[in-house]
Amino acid sequence: MHHSKQIKSNAVGIAILFFSLFLNIATLQATTTIKSHAIDANNQELTITVALQPHDFVYKEFIDFSVDSPAVTLSGWQTTTPTTEYFDPIAQEKKKVFENNLTIKLTATRQQPNIDNASLHFSYFLHSKKGINEEIFPLSFTDIK
Repeated sequence: MHHSKQIKSNAVGIAILFFSLFLNIATLQATTTIKSHAIDANNQELTITVALQPHDFVYKEFIDFSVDSPAVTLSGWQTTTPTTEYFDPIAQEKKKVFENNLTIKLTATRQQPNIDNASLHFSYFLHSKKGINEEIFPLSFTDIK
């Protein structure tokens, strides 16, 4: 009887440990935020920040922005965050990656004054997820005076 209780106790302990490790791994994701600053009635400066977990990184070549309205255009994105080189075993070549928290700036410009809203689509390849993340942020030109 004593051994039976100990085995059940160990099994419960192992299950709890596995579950807590699973939760920690599942929550280790990048956090993405956006701030917009009105330059004028038709232009917004956008600042996107990607807060990375330790030992994670974003591939530079897979960062992409688009907008769901043809009446809104985006400037090319820029960052002062330095890249490092990472040998990608799948591609069998070195890739430029961002290993530190990443801040990106770009400008959204509406081409027609009757367009009030659009959605910014931001996609990037996050190493820990082994896939593309996509974030969608609302853009509003109605509050700009």
